[in-house]
Amino acid sequence: MVTEITVNVKAARQLCYYAGSLRDKCDPESIIETCIAKYFSSVMLSKIVNDTVQIHGANGCSNDFAVERYYRDAKMNEIIEGSTQMHEMMIALNTFRSM
Repeated sequence: MVTEITVNVKAARQLCYYAGSLRDKCDPESIIETCIAKYFSSVMLSKIVNDTVQIHGANGCSNDFAVERYYRDAKMNEIIEGSTQMHEMMIALNTFRSM
């Protein structure tokens, strides 16, 4: 689980860096790449925090450990950053258009 968490965090960062570099160049593809980065990051955050709670066992649900708060915050992040389903639709539509 720790290996998967490490790889997913690095992948999410790279997607964000790539979207940012496109934005710096005023590339119109930066819009969809930002959607992809936000989608992947929010989905992975939820999975990572879920795995982290699993690793901590019962302590993962205790107020004495920060993991419990991260679990709640991950869901809020998924909602605040724009609904995951909306990002899925935007990405799919863009992919369909480019075929």
